[in-house]
Amino acid sequence: MLAKSTGSKGIVPLEQTCCGMAALAAGRIDEAQDLAKKNIMVFEENDFPILTSCSSCYYQLRSYNELFEDDFEWRERATRFTERLREFSTFFLEQFSQESKGLSPADGLSCRKVLYHDPCHLRFKLHITREPRQLINLLPDIELQELPDGPKCCGQGGLFQVAHPDLALQVRGRLMDDYGKLSAPTVLTACSGCLLQWQLGLAAGSKGGKAEHLATFIAKHLQ
Repeated sequence: MLAKSTGSKGIVPLEQTCCGMAALAAGRIDEAQDLAKKNIMVFEENDFPILTSCSSCYYQLRSYNELFEDDFEWRERATRFTERLREFSTFFLEQFSQESKGLSPADGLSCRKVLYHDPCHLRFKLHITREPRQLINLLPDIELQELPDGPKCCGQGGLFQVAHPDLALQVRGRLMDDYGKLSAPTVLTACSGCLLQWQLGLAAGSKGGKAEHLATFIAKHLQ
């Protein structure tokens, strides 16, 4: 997808590791700092933009400098790292013109209805809600639908669904009820945790449908 839209093949460092969000949420700050240091060092080998397709990872990576408030050297290195980060939907929205240059109808699809699910880290923490929708609306054969009462949390919440499984299921259940009122057979999102929660919810329900990552869906429409 990156090569087709920008003309340049992305570099994927094999030494990169987990963003550290789970460790930080569990109170293991030392482990989160160790993971952050590994990622910072790996990406210091070049000065290219750093693109991630998971909104939760993006939020955690952006917060690296906060992990080193009492360590000047690593705080400075973390700041340089965070300044290079690019959020997926914002980055690719910039790659395509308003005339949908580079995008075409997917083979065999005349019209397709989709719902975009807002990951909480994008919606509440980073306030990135328009860009994913604008990107989807560039697709020539897609009808974007919205939930009747607006966006809702899926209930996944990282370690939240591990610590409070019953409450997480209640949150997911309300979301599935709202989704049942739509005619969109496909749900798109830009968070790996939300994607998993949607896939589980759809598999457990009676309506059917499927959930895809926004990157996978956009890739199908690249010329």
